Amino acid sequence: MGFRSFIVGSVAATGLFSALSASAGHLGDDWSRVTLADQKAWSTLPQASLDRLASPVRLEFPGWSASAVYLGKFQGSDLFGTASHVLNQSGACSKLIANFYALNTMTGAPVTFSCQAIVSVLPSVDFTLWIGKARDLDSGVAVDFLAKRHSLRPNTAASDFVAGMELLLAGFGSQGNPTQVLTFDRSDDCRLISDSGKFRAILPPGTTQGQKVESMAIGCDASPGDSGAPVFDRNTGTWMGIIWAGKSAPDPKLADSVFLRSLVGAPSSLVWSDLNYAVPATQIAAALRANLFAVDPVHLASVQDWLK
Repeated sequence: MGFRSFIVGSVAATGLFSALSASAGHLGDDWSRVTLADQKAWSTLPQASLDRLASPVRLEFPGWSASAVYLGKFQGSDLFGTASHVLNQSGACSKLIANFYALNTMTGAPVTFSCQAIVSVLPSVDFTLWIGKARDLDSGVAVDFLAKRHSLRPNTAASDFVAGMELLLAGFGSQGNPTQVLTFDRSDDCRLISDSGKFRAILPPGTTQGQKVESMAIGCDASPGDSGAPVFDRNTGTWMGIIWAGKSAPDPKLADSVFLRSLVGAPSSLVWSDLNYAVPATQIAAALRANLFAVDPVHLASVQDWLK
């Protein structure tokens, strides 16, 4: 049974991108994020992409929240991913609650997980891989149902990232969304802007020091609370990466969809300074493979299974 069957008829942020303020601007003509209540927005999505709207989870910490993605069950472990600037210490792991917002809508009851262990923290791709544990029996049953149908592996290649390709971003950013429900962008502006298969290690926009992160530039709208939110190929549902950074006040010219789309594959400096940025899944996989030696042997089989 697909996600479409479930949702027919139902219906304090910090840490997003060090450079993104709570009143982030929009890319293209309008702010393009919509909720699951907007049936027109999701009903025309291909089934493979619509199903992916069950995988974003809201990470709830004391006093603030962010986004993450449920990757699936591998060798008996439920794997999740988020930005490492959101989660990088065991102390934070012990305090978070992962809320499957879309599954809550489906089941009519909270579907929540706790963080059992951090598996790997990878600053060069701003990614943390972690293992979750169901907080109650019903949550475990609901996520097992999801895992049997929708596992996300980082098995993309650079050639899969084609300039102009249509994307789907789904997360819990706070702009226009004070209760931080799940919203998504499937607008015509939500596409890969940087050149095909070309990634770049960049600093957070507007900064001059810190950790550079392997990135692709996208035209999707994002705001505080979206750090760690998944990005998908809108037509196939393939997991392409996670959001990590964005410009708080992009160049005013970017509030024009025609101009924004003229940057697709172009060498403009705006591409790497004023857009929103995601870490490509292929770069996440490469970084994790290079750091397998640091993974606790208890979790190694799960990680290796995920990387297949």
